[in-house]
Amino acid sequence: MSKNNLAADQRGVASIIVTIIMMVVISLIVVGFAQVARRNAREALDRQLSTQAYYAAESGVNDVSKTIRDTVSSGGKIGRKDSCTGGLPIITGAGASSTVTMNSTINADAEVSYSCLLVDPNPRSLIYTSVREGMSTVVPIDVIGSSSLSSLTFQWTSDGQAANPTLCNNGTLRLPTSGNWRCNYAILRIDLVKIDGSGNSANALNSKTSTFYLKPYTTATPLTITSAFEKAYIANSSCPTSGSKCTSTINIDGAAQGGRYYARITGIYKDARNVQITGRDTSNSVVGFENAQVLVDSTGKARDQLRRISVRVPISVTNSSLLPTNSLQTAGDICKRFTTGPSPLVTNTEVCQGY
Repeated sequence: MSKNNLAADQRGVASIIVTIIMMVVISLIVVGFAQVARRNAREALDRQLSTQAYYAAESGVNDVSKTIRDTVSSGGKIGRKDSCTGGLPIITGAGASSTVTMNSTINADAEVSYSCLLVDPNPRSLIYTSVREGMSTVVPIDVIGSSSLSSLTFQWTSDGQAANPTLCNNGTLRLPTSGNWRCNYAILRIDLVKIDGSGNSANALNSKTSTFYLKPYTTATPLTITSAFEKAYIANSSCPTSGSKCTSTINIDGAAQGGRYYARITGIYKDARNVQITGRDTSNSVVGFENAQVLVDSTGKARDQLRRISVRVPISVTNSSLLPTNSLQTAGDICKRFTTGPSPLVTNTEVCQGY
């Protein structure tokens, strides 16, 4: 064989090898792009299904909320639902009970539903996202069963900014002017009213009402209320470090103990955020509350995607603007006219001017 033919054969083999290598590389690139495309398509589908599952979970909450409103307006109560299966128990007068079937299917063709719905009508804490400055939030504090409260604990956070509790009026037990308040925590005002069978006239309620001004500081001042209502207390609350929760516990003793109260909560100088209320009975066990909030845990499902949300549904909605801490509220000017005596009466007849 001549040298020219041998060289040509070698060049042909090299070309085949190069071609094979290029085909393998191109195939790997194509497979890689296909996998990326499939992954992106799956991620987009998962996001879509996750969104559908979330809205399905919200549908479960909305269904329960409507049932709660309808039940309360007719004088009934919501029972506990601890299982993902079955309906929602409804308790009416004279101990009668029934079950409401919850329609869990949102879209049968797309396999969208809320697959699990749990309801707790007696949560062991009450949480209010925001108690506005100068406005009232009235909270029914009804202990389940026949237990009496031995203490109530209030916790709240700052208005969203980092706060140094040592700057909150330096721990002195006095209320400063608003211009001297250099703290991002609110002072929490609590008007606690005991409700019992001894009468609910104005005089009776006055004799069973105490007011607490809970001031943020690094250490707490102990508080104990006995039979001596009709008092106002100023106490430091424990906010150990900057940005932490403030905690204040009111111990209840003697004739002040009971199982039913109303707490009128107001933020002073700032909005009080994430206000949480817990209580303990005379055996020091954490109590459950009724007639205030229902804890709803809903899981939505869309094919193989699950989303779970937990919300608190208020049993009764209080319009805080109808409950001012003063006898008159206005965003405009106030004009006062006076009549003086004794006879002959002198009346100030000047025309009111804006201030």
